[in-house]
Amino acid sequence: KSYSVSNQFINKWKNFQKNKVRSWKNNKTVYNNDINQAYRLYTLALAKDPEIGAMNRLSEDKFLSNQARIILASAYAIIGRNEISKRLINNTNPKLDNKFDYSISYGSSIRDKSFVLESYLRLNMQNQALETLREIASELSNSNWMSTQSAAQCLRTVSLYLKQYPMGKQMNFSIQHSGKTENIVSKNTTHSFALSNGNNQSLQITNKSKGTLNVRLIQKGIPLEIEEQEISRNIRL
Repeated sequence: KSYSVSNQFINKWKNFQKNKVRSWKNNKTVYNNDINQAYRLYTLALAKDPEIGAMNRLSEDKFLSNQARIILASAYAIIGRNEISKRLINNTNPKLDNKFDYSISYGSSIRDKSFVLESYLRLNMQNQALETLREIASELSNSNWMSTQSAAQCLRTVSLYLKQYPMGKQMNFSIQHSGKTENIVSKNTTHSFALSNGNNQSLQITNKSKGTLNVRLIQKGIPLEIEEQEISRNIRL
């Protein structure tokens, strides 16, 4: 549940944000860098009152940082400027800075990935969104420390993914292997089966539900024994 906020309060906040983005100059300090400007523009886009002129000026900055580019891409995607958003995302360095910001924006690489996920979702790029979602889910499920800001943004974008691509109420898919076809309908969230041994085997899985079906291949085996010879040279005790 959210709190009720008066229109007067929201309008005052929007005016404050607008004054900031209009008068902004990048002095490259942590208090007023391009990341902060991009986030202001992002929040105004979410509030359905974007400052398109300021967004365009920032997007043309030759020295735009990776983090600011990612957040700005989300802002453009929110207002439906998909081509600009795609261009910004495509020009983003995929190796995000893994440093933590313990003040000002409390940012992190996983926080930045959540903005990338939001852009993918708004651009309806499901395959890229799913891959990014897996990376975020992996970070959320481990025991590493995460700031509340990063955690909140990640959880928010994960919920956006599930809203846009909801999970089906049941699995419904077919498995075609070794000349046989098996239909699986189950309310369980996982299903596992073993493949027979042999080379040059084909496997085909067809998703018959409206939800996303994730497939993982797990291989197990015992390494071959390697004949090793004992060798010693100039060793004395």
